[in-house]
Amino acid sequence: MVLDSGSIDPIEDERLRTLFSSIQVDYQVEVCQNFPEYGIYNSLEFEGFIRSAVSEVTESGRTKITLSGPGYADLLRRRIIAYFSGHPRTSFSGHGETILKDIVRQNLGEDALVAEGRFRAGTFPGLSIATDGATGSLWTGSRAYKNVLSVCQEVAAATEVDFDIVGTGPAEFEFRTYNGQRGTDRTTIGLNPSTGLNGAGNLPLIFSLERGNMTRPKYTFDRQEEVNLIYTSGQGVGYDRELVIVEDTPLQDDSPWNTCESQMDARNESSTDGLESAGGGKLADKIPEVVFKFDPLQLPTCTYGKDFFVGDKITAVYQGVEYHRKITGADVYLSTPTPSLNLYLATLPGRV
Repeated sequence: MVLDSGSIDPIEDERLRTLFSSIQVDYQVEVCQNFPEYGIYNSLEFEGFIRSAVSEVTESGRTKITLSGPGYADLLRRRIIAYFSGHPRTSFSGHGETILKDIVRQNLGEDALVAEGRFRAGTFPGLSIATDGATGSLWTGSRAYKNVLSVCQEVAAATEVDFDIVGTGPAEFEFRTYNGQRGTDRTTIGLNPSTGLNGAGNLPLIFSLERGNMTRPKYTFDRQEEVNLIYTSGQGVGYDRELVIVEDTPLQDDSPWNTCESQMDARNESSTDGLESAGGGKLADKIPEVVFKFDPLQLPTCTYGKDFFVGDKITAVYQGVEYHRKITGADVYLSTPTPSLNLYLATLPGRV
């Protein structure tokens, strides 16, 4: 999980108007939320780079300053795995956390060196990498020339390891991973009726119309573009070309006509494990997902920044069905008297 981008829009501040002409690309910015009546005191909601700045005069004659830009994880987007195909640093096998930190170290960190085979030195000043704990499930694959952020997202999703780059000081950052998830499990999964705690030992957070903390729920079921079988083609030619089939048979069994095939060229993979990993990644992108969305309503007992955060898992109930979701991002509109909120939600693996 990673916040790909964020924005600060609009800011009408006299000091910012004075400083506008001096704003440069990648100026660092932090935005905090402070609502004492909701028990929130200077909660950091966003940290990242300024990549866009707009100054304009509105019809009312007011000057509006709009600053926008991505979180620090955008540093990952700015690099590719810049080694020739076949180089040892383009093939990975091991625990998810170890692979993520190797990719970052070798393309953004202290080891992103021409002397190590990289096309160009890629070390970012001020970037460190947290100590490796070898967490997450195993993953194997080759990804020469691929974007670092995209590969990290692929590995993280497959191995259940979250990641981010966080600020540790002026012009200083650290790449971190989070085993399982970044936040807290607040779902009803494994709920113990006698204690009221879920399987992770936490009190659940439930959104529903009846509780008054949810509005505009929307359920979407769409399988028009479904793919549930991938022919993954590896090295070789014609009849001698290696082929691995990756499929989701439970989805195929939903209908006598529901085996939906596709093919993937993965000739850069040199092992069966690599072919399975590549095919599995494409299959995951094509598997249909039940989309359930809603607008959260902030209450004194259900407030973002106090009762739940980005990275948490929550449960929403609609028409008697429980939907377990992970909060992967949030738009916070710092209006008064109550901050409004938009959540970005992802379905948990193996869950509705």
